[in-house]
Amino acid sequence: MINKHIAWAPHTTLNELDENRIQIRSPRRQLVTESLSSGQRAAFDLLAGMGVPSATLMKSIEHEDVQARMRLVTYQHECIRLGLIEQVLVVDERPIAGAISIADSYWPRDEKVPARPALSRFALLRPHEEHFVLESPLSLVQVHLYEPQCLAWLGTLLSDPSASNNPTLDKPSEQENAMLQLLTNASLLTERLADGRTQEEVDDTLQQWQFHDLYFHSRSRDGRTPEAVGGTYRFRESIAPLPLLKPPMSDSIVTLPRPDLKRLATEDASFTSVLEGRRSQRKRRHEPPTLAQLSEFLFRSARVQQKDEKGGVSWRPYPSGGACHELEIYVAVDECTGLKPDLYHYEPDGHQLGRLMVDSDALRRILIRAASAQAVTEKPNLLLLITARFQRVSWKYSALAYALTLKNVGGLMQTMYLVATAMELAPCAIGTGDSDLFARLTDIDVLQEGLVGEFTLR
Repeated sequence: MINKHIAWAPHTTLNELDENRIQIRSPRRQLVTESLSSGQRAAFDLLAGMGVPSATLMKSIEHEDVQARMRLVTYQHECIRLGLIEQVLVVDERPIAGAISIADSYWPRDEKVPARPALSRFALLRPHEEHFVLESPLSLVQVHLYEPQCLAWLGTLLSDPSASNNPTLDKPSEQENAMLQLLTNASLLTERLADGRTQEEVDDTLQQWQFHDLYFHSRSRDGRTPEAVGGTYRFRESIAPLPLLKPPMSDSIVTLPRPDLKRLATEDASFTSVLEGRRSQRKRRHEPPTLAQLSEFLFRSARVQQKDEKGGVSWRPYPSGGACHELEIYVAVDECTGLKPDLYHYEPDGHQLGRLMVDSDALRRILIRAASAQAVTEKPNLLLLITARFQRVSWKYSALAYALTLKNVGGLMQTMYLVATAMELAPCAIGTGDSDLFARLTDIDVLQEGLVGEFTLR
């Protein structure tokens, strides 16, 4: 026999604030009660462990007045909405699955179960603590699967799209019906149409979303994620932050001349003309860029203007969330007057280049790959490879760390575009690049510092 219980969600705690008030708290959300009666407080205790049916909870307080009972209903609904209470399926006194809200906009209600159910292509199954979580960027809840039988049942139920060949779909048991309802309410199921396609596959909007894009979008925005979002400093007590500046990578240093900013302030084209004139340019200029031009470009785009080493932050010409400045710039040189072909690491504090002396064939491949990505045959004179020291951001920020890095890349690229336009160079951003090829070229761990953007100067 299967029962539907409500119980405190995992990691929910009750803290006594004073004689009559309680703080109900999870890692993300909280609710502070008003003055509680003894019956309401006793009802809360019933939600420990696997909890009780909702009717049992209300029966425990039936001796109190209508106002007290209604207040308990309000607390129950609010705790479900905030993910403080889990809706649990219990079989033979064992919880097998449960649903926990991850969005403040959630409101529990039973949706119509599809006649021919299919698992949504946006569903994701992953291990979590000692069980599994089934979730989707389309869903406002997470489904927690506590028993192995749920996984086996899920595979049996949804492996064959043809109802005639799958008896489980013809006459589902009480337990299977309850699971179908739970998954439907969680937007994890879609309708299998007569032609074999799913409702998601014919929906104009959903067709155009790829799984990884929609999942990343939903989980990096506050409102549809189970994780804390923002500057939580979650590793403050266990892991030391990365240093503000990456240590030099080479003893072979190219000192760069510093441009005269006061002169440029009077001689530069106007901001409006630069902004209006900004264009992506994929053709080589008549003459390759010079070392002086590369120096001016890097100085105006990415140097350290000011730093606070104690605070672990710096300020540069482009914006960076939390002033973390996790981005690094490497310059792959094919032709640059005054600079030998090679890969160089830009050191923004000292405004200098460290020559890495990489394999020439590998350097050629990465330049050819950049040309191919731009749909041209000529290699770029200069290819700027933008990497991120990911832990500079993820040490401080939760959920939005990688999204923040991509925004920072956009800010840097726009700055590069404007500087290059003002200097009458030929700039062009690239939409994709080979992170593994760069990792092999530099012997850098792709999980610690990975390629996140490419930009050419011709």
